[in-house]
Amino acid sequence: MRPLSDQTRGTLLVVAAVLVLSIQGLIIRWICVDRWTLIFWRGFFMFLSLSIVLIICWRGQTCSRFLAIGWTGVIAAAILAVNNILFLSAFTLTSIANTLVITDSAPLLVALLSWLILREKVPGRTWIAILVGMGGIVVIFHGSLTGGSLAGDLCAFGAAVILAAYLIFLRHAKKINMIPSLALSGLLTTFFVLPMANPLSISFSDLGLCFLAGGGILAFGMGLITLAPRYIPATEVSLILLLEVVLGSTWAWIVLAEIPAAESLLGGTVVVGALACNSLAGWKSCRAVKISSN
Repeated sequence: MRPLSDQTRGTLLVVAAVLVLSIQGLIIRWICVDRWTLIFWRGFFMFLSLSIVLIICWRGQTCSRFLAIGWTGVIAAAILAVNNILFLSAFTLTSIANTLVITDSAPLLVALLSWLILREKVPGRTWIAILVGMGGIVVIFHGSLTGGSLAGDLCAFGAAVILAAYLIFLRHAKKINMIPSLALSGLLTTFFVLPMANPLSISFSDLGLCFLAGGGILAFGMGLITLAPRYIPATEVSLILLLEVVLGSTWAWIVLAEIPAAESLLGGTVVVGALACNSLAGWKSCRAVKISSN
């Protein structure tokens, strides 16, 4: 049997991650507990699951690896914790489709913030994608004004902005292993929402679903996405990740009968199309550079 090529291995990792992450909206919908308690337990189980994995992998070096992230890692964890809170709030306040479409616009926001903060050059195709993608988000927001889910859409957009800021922040700390920071973000999430949460009010069945959402789906899916760029370019990873929008919305439609509004379908198509075209153009550009260099 032939060993898998890097291209195949990386693609399978991202596809597996998308399949896992696409059902998180369903799991969250099935949990019958208030928003803050849900966020508390999901963050706690994310921290617990990732910490156990890191202890198994690093053994006696675990403490030193956690300390090595310094204040930079703590700040990154705090930023990601805010993202977790906004992302979960969006899932509980608006449709699954709106949440996934708006939060997945983060790559466009990364490009915009890179230009504003880091003064990085942004290709013309990306500027077009940013304008088109923002137009699609405006269409979604317009539909939410009458649908009563504006607060959820704002949380989703806030999560996208915070995630983009997190990725920009990581560029300044690329010499630091930020995996412990990912685990720490789960713990900080529990601290941030503890004053509003009622952890002991949850049932055992809902607690199990929270463990599945935080300790299973989130930790496993993010782990696969973290490994994938070792084998395929980041542009390919971001392109495949767009499947989460399609799959997540499909599961919500089939299982929960949650049909997106016409504005959400139109705006979502525009956003996903802009992201896909930009990622595909970037991938082709990278391949052309590799071919010419060879």
